[in-house]
Amino acid sequence: MLTMLLYLGVIVIASAQTKVEVLTKTVEKNFGYIPGNTIKVIGESARINVTGWDRSEVKVVIKLISKGLTKKEAEVELEFQKFLIKTFDEEHVIKNFLLIPNELKELKTIQETEIQVFVPFQAMLYVENQYGETSMNNLEQKFKVKSEYGYIELSQVDGDFELESNFGDLLIGNASGEMKLTLHLTKTTVDNFNGKANIKSNLGDVSIKRLTTSSSVKVNSTKSDVRLEIDSIDDYSWFVKSKYGALKAPSLFLKYNEAKSGVKLEYGSAAKPKVTVTTDFGEIDIIEL
Repeated sequence: MLTMLLYLGVIVIASAQTKVEVLTKTVEKNFGYIPGNTIKVIGESARINVTGWDRSEVKVVIKLISKGLTKKEAEVELEFQKFLIKTFDEEHVIKNFLLIPNELKELKTIQETEIQVFVPFQAMLYVENQYGETSMNNLEQKFKVKSEYGYIELSQVDGDFELESNFGDLLIGNASGEMKLTLHLTKTTVDNFNGKANIKSNLGDVSIKRLTTSSSVKVNSTKSDVRLEIDSIDDYSWFVKSKYGALKAPSLFLKYNEAKSGVKLEYGSAAKPKVTVTTDFGEIDIIEL
């Protein structure tokens, strides 16, 4: 079932005393989910939120927003926003895009899109967003995320997932399972992770906080600083190497450095979860709480 609602509002910007007409079109659709099918959410300059829920159906709410100096401008250019909610074989595709006439040199309005998707906890997911914000929470299955020039936040996720970020910021909180991160010019924070992580970072700092004692982590970075906050160094087996960078860590840990230049050390029992950190020019900072 597809329902559409149209709202009209006025916002006053006090500093310039300029009235901005805001036109919003809301689209809602519910459809059944077959286990094993993939839900694809593809955004273009959109704010995407994907949330797991205890139902066997998918709910999509898309808000198309147009802001202009006149109601007519906002109304005309709102029609440039397009969306797709359709099933192809074993894929459910949810997508937004702008379709601008060739003769139009530039928009007179600001166009924004919000995509809210509720999915079964164990739904298979693929989410891609360019120039937008992406948040995902309460999920328990395999999923993939790709973002360019955007912000990503994952919370309360449990499962195997892959994430690729180019030119952005990433926050992962309260996650468990197996994750693979491929990062370029992305500032990354992982807080309270339990599982196995493989992180490749190029030109972006990586911070890992509250790593659980049953977790194993591998960080391979290029020109990136790596920071780890843990309860005890003795809870893990360590391999740390920096070709040209420095290592900051408790003094008892530093004595195991075997490199004549740079940093290279191994420490701890092989029976314990392993933390591997390698970098070239980046600094490695290990903090024992």
